Amino acid sequence: MAFCKDFNARTANHKEGTPLRVTVRVYADKSHDWALGGPPATWLIKRAAGLERASMRPGHEAAGVVSLKHLYAIAQLKAADAPGMELRPIVTSLLSTCRSMGVRVVSRPQDVTTEVLQEV
Repeated sequence: MAFCKDFNARTANHKEGTPLRVTVRVYADKSHDWALGGPPATWLIKRAAGLERASMRPGHEAAGVVSLKHLYAIAQLKAADAPGMELRPIVTSLLSTCRSMGVRVVSRPQDVTTEVLQEV
């Protein structure tokens, strides 16, 4: 019962429906400890691009578009899960994740709306 109360207290500030990573360690003496991580990068990217799911054919068709500003904001959230890591490698990793999801990355936020309008 203590685990549930502790979990609910630590997750109270997160929006309902946000997936969170939880690592639970159970020891031989039946004690436990757990760590709460942030949402997965793929979920954050899909949310920034306004997608329900990623492309079925990444590299051939684009499922959505995000800007570097979006990736920088996501990297700041993910930096809490990787203490001591600089933002540049996190953004580089997010760029690769976008590529594997079929999400195009543009340099300016204005380009997101321009490209979406051109595709319509």
